[in-house]
Amino acid sequence: MRARRDPVNLLSLDTSTLTGSAAVVSDGLVLAESTARVRATQSEQILPLVDEVLARAGLTLDRIDRIAVGIGPGSFTGVRIALATAKGLHLATGAALYGVRSLDALASSLWGAQGLVLAVLDARRGETYAALYRLHGRERETVLAPFHGSPASVGARLSSFEGPIAVVGDLGADDLRALTSDDPRFTVAPSVLATPLARFVAYEVIAGRGLLDEGALEPLYVRGSDAKLPGGRTVTP
Repeated sequence: MRARRDPVNLLSLDTSTLTGSAAVVSDGLVLAESTARVRATQSEQILPLVDEVLARAGLTLDRIDRIAVGIGPGSFTGVRIALATAKGLHLATGAALYGVRSLDALASSLWGAQGLVLAVLDARRGETYAALYRLHGRERETVLAPFHGSPASVGARLSSFEGPIAVVGDLGADDLRALTSDDPRFTVAPSVLATPLARFVAYEVIAGRGLLDEGALEPLYVRGSDAKLPGGRTVTP
């Protein structure tokens, strides 16, 4: 008789946008997930989300086998805080630590789609973070790695691609119009899919696309900061 295997418990979190989220996933099943509008400057808002999903899942930190965290691009401060929190939990528990690109997690929300998918996030200052993927059922190919630019320039960069393009992300209506320019190739996904939720961060790890790097993960900023200190040093906001 085969020995009974303990489930693999995964804790995931993402605060790359103003919608922070945490989830507990056990052998692919979401046991608990919580989302909240968070202020990226307040790190104390993240741990309560973690405590909440652990309590609702009926688990304690010592039962977590893997930790997954969104590493950006997105809110500079939010990404840093989430990554620092995940690293702290990794050190406290010994659970394996995985990083997931926020745009990859967004693309996962359209699992099962066929063809081109453009994942976008508001980069502020009139710019957009974007990455282009080609989905083939369960398989996904990165066509354009994460980049940034104005919504119009992102749309222009896609002018050479043929066929329908599904757009998923958190851009406002004006930015979406600038990106798509009323081109019928573009179809915008519903806004309920516009956030890289923790469950999709977890799915990226389950699908084997997470970046396993025990404690040495770094934020994926894609662009630098405009803030300067005396002497020319750059400050990341």
